[in-house]
Amino acid sequence: MIVLWGSAEERREVKRFLNVKQLSELLAIAPTTIYQWVREERIPYHRLGRLVRFAEDDIDSWLRKRQQNPRGRGTEDLID
Repeated sequence: MIVLWGSAEERREVKRFLNVKQLSELLAIAPTTIYQWVREERIPYHRLGRLVRFAEDDIDSWLRKRQQNPRGRGTEDLID
């Protein structure tokens, strides 16, 4: 996120947006998958006319919500 500095009244935050190519490179998945997720509304996005853009902070939040802990035995399984 980019913060523009000025007087206290003028301070504002500007979201950084990614295009499909940038997001596909970031996530290491095909652009067609990104477009499919947009059609299925599985990923947060913004439409600017015919363009599709992704707010970087929205994607960060979306990824954190989908983060999974590795499966494995808990410590209770190790104690007999």
